[in-house]
Amino acid sequence: YASLKLQVESFTHHVEVVGFTEKQIKKCIRRNIPDIVKAKELIYQLKQRLDILSLCYTPLNCAIILYVYRQSEHVLPTTLTQLYTLYILHTLKRSADIHYKSLDSDTIDDLKQLPD
Repeated sequence: YASLKLQVESFTHHVEVVGFTEKQIKKCIRRNIPDIVKAKELIYQLKQRLDILSLCYTPLNCAIILYVYRQSEHVLPTTLTQLYTLYILHTLKRSADIHYKSLDSDTIDDLKQLPD
């Protein structure tokens, strides 16, 4: 553990984040997507997209996928690059809206044109 190399006496415990089980992934989806039909659609799409499903076992990645799915009109991106790009773009826009009250839509469009 990296904490063992620290010479700080206040670290007396180790924490390990355990990933989701398949049952927990489904529960997380149902809890975060209240529309039962949309939740079942996502579960079905994930069964078809094992590359994205495999990310859902990590809670943070599952949250990112749920966020992108909700923001993208309930459609999964076709590539992992698109998934992360959409997440970053939505996060930047939300941050800009909070801190700067507006973001030029041309700026977002320019960022979307970056190569995958």
